[in-house]
Amino acid sequence: MNVLLEVDNVSFSYSHQHKNFFKKIKPASQLAVANVTFKLNQGESLGVVGESGSGKSTLARLLVKLMQPDQGQIRYREKNIFSKAYHRQEYAKCVQLIFQDPLSSLNPRRTVLQTIIEVLAYYYRPGGMLNNKQSIQVKASELMAEVGLTPEVFSYYPHELSGGQRQRLALARALAVSPELLVADEVVSALDVSVQAQIIQLMQLLLKERGLSLIFISHDLAVIQQLTTHVLVMFQGQIVESLPAQALDQAKHPYTQSLIKAIPVLDPSKRHQYTMNLDVVSPASQQGCAYLARCQQAQAKCQSEPPVLTHRGGKKQQIACWYAD
Repeated sequence: MNVLLEVDNVSFSYSHQHKNFFKKIKPASQLAVANVTFKLNQGESLGVVGESGSGKSTLARLLVKLMQPDQGQIRYREKNIFSKAYHRQEYAKCVQLIFQDPLSSLNPRRTVLQTIIEVLAYYYRPGGMLNNKQSIQVKASELMAEVGLTPEVFSYYPHELSGGQRQRLALARALAVSPELLVADEVVSALDVSVQAQIIQLMQLLLKERGLSLIFISHDLAVIQQLTTHVLVMFQGQIVESLPAQALDQAKHPYTQSLIKAIPVLDPSKRHQYTMNLDVVSPASQQGCAYLARCQQAQAKCQSEPPVLTHRGGKKQQIACWYAD
C-alpha cells in the first residue's frame, strides 16, 4: 500500500516564560510529544488514544502544520510538510483538522451556508471547476446534504445549532476541499451518546464513499474500535503501544490494560475493580520509563533505562515496556 503520512521521531515542547521584575528567568519547557514515529497508509484509519495531557491534541496540531516540531520530520507523500516549498494552502487541500469544539472554530458571524461558501470561494478560485457564485452555492448545498444538514438550518448561525449539527457543519467545512486525510480531535467526546452514534455512523459512511484516510484522536477506546483499524496508545507524549484495533483485548502494556479496564460495562459480573496510582512524573525529570510512577510491575531497570517501542506479540504490535508479557 502507498504510504500517505510518515511521522519520524517528532518531539515538541511548550515553553513557559516566567516574568520577574528584577532579573531574567530562563523559560521553562514542558515536553508534550516525545520521539513519536509512525506511518499511515492511504485508505487506512488510525486511532490515537490516551488520557488528557498525553499529547494527542498537540500531535494533531503538528500534523496539520498549526505548530512546528522541535525535532523530527512529518512527511506527506514523501514530502516534508514544513519545507518552505510546501505552501500551507497546498497542504490544507490534502489534510484537514476537525476540532473538538466546533463552536470555537466556526466564525460566529457566518451562517451555515456562508461558512461553506467561504471555504469553497477561497480554495477554488475563478477559472477552476467552481467558476461562479451559482456553482459554489450548488456545491455547498450538496456538501451539507452529504453530512445530513437540511436547508432549514442554512441561515442559522453556529450558536443556533445543536452540538451534533455544529459537528456536522465542521465536517462539511473540512470536506469542502476534498482532502485525502482527516484528523479528528475528540470530535464526539462532548456529544450525547445517541448523537455520538449518529456522527460515528456518518464518518464511517464518508470514509467508505470518499476513500478517505483518518486519524481519529480520542480518550474513548470503545469509539476508537468502531472507527479505526489500528491504535496508537500515548502516555506523557510517548507511544507506549501500537496494535490493531480488533486486538485490544491482547494489549500487553500495563497502561493500555488500565484503559481497557476503565471502559464502562453494563454487566456487573464482567466489571473489573481496578485501582491506579495517578502520580505523574514529567518525562524531562526522569531517566527511565515514563509510566514508572504508576506501574505495578516496575523493576530496577525501569528506573534507569527508558524502554523502546519494539515488535512483540505479532508483526503489527509494538510495545514500549521491558517486562510486558
